[in-house]
Amino acid sequence: MNLNEIRNRLRNGFRPFALKLSSGEQIEVRRPGFMAVGKNIVVVLDKRDLSRVIEGVEIESLHDLPAPGTNKRR
Repeated sequence: MNLNEIRNRLRNGFRPFALKLSSGEQIEVRRPGFMAVGKNIVVVLDKRDLSRVIEGVEIESLHDLPAPGTNKRR
């Protein structure tokens, strides 16, 4: 995945999203301050304040998550 797409998501009207990795794992990004994007890697902080370094080549796609406080059930 092109990391510029992630940079744009962090800057331009942020909405929570998840990264889908080649392993099948999904990494949630709920706030823009919980992620940093480098030249070839991203770093994500989890709920416990632990950092996770992810190589850009491991990221297959990203998709939107429901906004905080949004009820999924109707």
